Amino acid sequence: MHIAEADFNPSFMMHDSDRFIHLRPGAHGWWKGEGRSYVVINSYGFHDREHAVARPADTLRIAVLGSSVVEADHVSYEQSLTSVIQRELEDCPNLPWKHVEVFNFGVEGYGLAQQLITLRKDVWRFDPQIVIDVAALNNDIMNDDRRTKHNAGAYPFFLVQDGELVPDKITKDQKPIDPKRLAESNKIKDMINKSQIALMIEASMLRYQGPHALLDQHQEFYPPKDPGTINAWAVSEAVWGQMKHEAAQHGAEFWLVTPDMNEQVDPDLADREAFRNKLGVSDLYYPDRRAANFAEQNGIPHITLAPTLADYTAKNHAYIHGFYNTAPNYGHWNVLGNRLAGEIVAAKLCQESQIVHRQAPADTQTARSVGKGASQAASVNRLVLSQADNIAQTSASVSR
Repeated sequence: MHIAEADFNPSFMMHDSDRFIHLRPGAHGWWKGEGRSYVVINSYGFHDREHAVARPADTLRIAVLGSSVVEADHVSYEQSLTSVIQRELEDCPNLPWKHVEVFNFGVEGYGLAQQLITLRKDVWRFDPQIVIDVAALNNDIMNDDRRTKHNAGAYPFFLVQDGELVPDKITKDQKPIDPKRLAESNKIKDMINKSQIALMIEASMLRYQGPHALLDQHQEFYPPKDPGTINAWAVSEAVWGQMKHEAAQHGAEFWLVTPDMNEQVDPDLADREAFRNKLGVSDLYYPDRRAANFAEQNGIPHITLAPTLADYTAKNHAYIHGFYNTAPNYGHWNVLGNRLAGEIVAAKLCQESQIVHRQAPADTQTARSVGKGASQAASVNRLVLSQADNIAQTSASVSR
């Protein structure tokens, strides 16, 4: 079954009393949903390499929060967004830090509330100087309300009352998970991951339960009108405000990054226009503008990826979503999408982050040559790939 690529995705998830689900420490296996990669979850429960808890004095640490776009099971770890950001930042000119570590705290299906809990439970113990929230506007916002969620059964859900995040009644009444039952469940899942037959049976059982009935998947393209979308946006913005506040308390920078949505970056401009007309909107950037305006008004450094990526795909007729085993422009970022997004984020941090260029401890100030790397302009210009390079990248990630 494996040789014929007829195998089933392994189970990486476990239940979590605070976040409903979380990646299971030590889980591993071949991912074959979109693309194909061998995924290893580290001992802390993230799709990342192992990290020491204590931050070395000569090291710049960046924590990246998000959902599946950050988790990036669809490509190898070395090709993921966080890995690209780390490699690119290591070449930032005049970088006073000897080392750069970028942590991947993305978990599939998470809304912003779950990302905030992850910030508190997992991120701060690693003492990052920069925290980035990569908020997928087509999932993470709507997953912040029980009525608009895109994923099945996820909790916690919050309301905004008097400017504060307050758990809804179902979340309040949720009982903690029994640690013994959780340990038993994790052992069973690890055993299932070792058998393709067992994974096939599990997949059949989940399919028999029926798909989750999703609501309007395009509601994020409109200003919110119903109570669910109004609260989803209110909770998301409250979370961003809280993340900024807690980052300041820890002496860290908080950045907001909003990725693109598939319809925004379709290389076929006629298809983009047809989708816009179908929605009946003036353009496809309402959520991007709203998030950027919130960041501006609240002093949050931000990066809006969609317009830049949309220009790139149209100019080069390149697909940054989609894999050899999916339709073009379907699903998550492929290798090229992760690469472009990572380069843009790293270049922006290199240019504008105060912490990136803050003086490191005296014993490491000479660790980097003043002239190391290319200029900042050259760092940005790396995004303008040649047509031949683009064709090669697209062929590798979509058409192989």
